[in-house]
Amino acid sequence: MATSTPAASDAAAEAEARRLADLLALLVRMSGRSHRSIEHDLGFGSAFLSKILRGDVRLQTTHILRICEVLEIEPYHFFKMAYPKAKRPPGLLLVKVREAAGLDPVAEEDAALEEKIKRILRKLLNLKEEPEGEP
Repeated sequence: MATSTPAASDAAAEAEARRLADLLALLVRMSGRSHRSIEHDLGFGSAFLSKILRGDVRLQTTHILRICEVLEIEPYHFFKMAYPKAKRPPGLLLVKVREAAGLDPVAEEDAALEEKIKRILRKLLNLKEEPEGEP
């Protein structure tokens, strides 16, 4: 149960939206593409992207998803960059949904980390890559 006031929650949400817009702005800048080019691909009017990134237009989830698509960034990677670590463990509802869907993200992350460690060790030890399916 939330203990903060609605005004505090709104302010926190606005600050978080600002942070996400700043991350989008960084990605747009680093892409080397002009705002006009991206706006064209998105079907946005002139200067609309700038207004989103400055916070003059309220950032919407659809904006994030579409900008990521145009920049060829999977939304998963955008949000993983925005939220690299959880502030707290998943709540009971999320645990139930994961179980019902047969998802085990921890096992997937562990397997990916194990594979990365193996590649690094092989490289350090100058070993050949092993064929698929072999330890």
